[in-house]
Amino acid sequence: MHYIGHIAALVTSVAWSCTSVLFTISGKKIGSVISNQIRLIFAGMLAVATHLILFRSLVPLNAGLNRWVWLALSGIFGYVVSDGLLFQSFLYIGTRLSMLVFSMSPIFSTLMAWLFFHETLSIQEVMAILVVILGVACVVMDRQNHAEGLKQSTGREFRTGMLLGLLAALGQSVGLLFSKIGLQGDFPALSGNVVRLLAAAVVIWLPVIFGGKINQTMQILRNNASALWIVAAGAFSGPFLGVWLSLIAIQNAPMGIASTLMGLAPVVLLPISWILFKERFGWLAIVGTMIAVIGTALFFL
Repeated sequence: MHYIGHIAALVTSVAWSCTSVLFTISGKKIGSVISNQIRLIFAGMLAVATHLILFRSLVPLNAGLNRWVWLALSGIFGYVVSDGLLFQSFLYIGTRLSMLVFSMSPIFSTLMAWLFFHETLSIQEVMAILVVILGVACVVMDRQNHAEGLKQSTGREFRTGMLLGLLAALGQSVGLLFSKIGLQGDFPALSGNVVRLLAAAVVIWLPVIFGGKINQTMQILRNNASALWIVAAGAFSGPFLGVWLSLIAIQNAPMGIASTLMGLAPVVLLPISWILFKERFGWLAIVGTMIAVIGTALFFL
């Protein structure tokens, strides 16, 4: 199917929208750091169990060292580096501006795919990417203005926050690039996700283990046992299903296009936030949604 990568990327944006809602709820109960740590454990277990069922092995032992290295680096850049930089950017300039800067990731992805894989896009596809980014930017600006207002930052904090947001976007694109390298030769996307999750989980849990924070983490989880179900649901929709689909997307579509369609999560979140969190948004969000839909349609014409 010609558009399998495009469709996988679109479904990825829906899955990531769901996990962001669940992550928000669990973060309020047990904190974002612990939520991220636990969801990687759950997602890793789901991925390994599914791999065992489909391929009769817990992990892809026959993948070769070179492939393991690229996929492990991809997981570390995607789950640890990029997310960590983005969360720090939130602290300096707020969610609105951070996500606006982070939406530059498809541009980085397009340039990297051109440099390393010689992927070229038509004028229509480049225009579609720019239109979608504009639509997402409009939605983010409107939603965050209504949800949190403008965060007051000093000049130095503003520059630091913007830099961290850009580095987070770059880290996301580097993670996708490494994934694409590791998945070459029609390597199963599920196997790639297993490697990514295992590597990210090890890196994220090492400071907890050697920092002597295991007991503290377990105590928080015992006091908020109901949050585990929310984290488990978020792990299924995000790091397990969402990332699995994202790897299928970059295997079957140009990296810039896949990255752009996966970045539609803020648009998908509009109705979810309106229903669950009673968030209200203005005309800018509505116009941005229409622009993003038009840009998406351009990919399929």
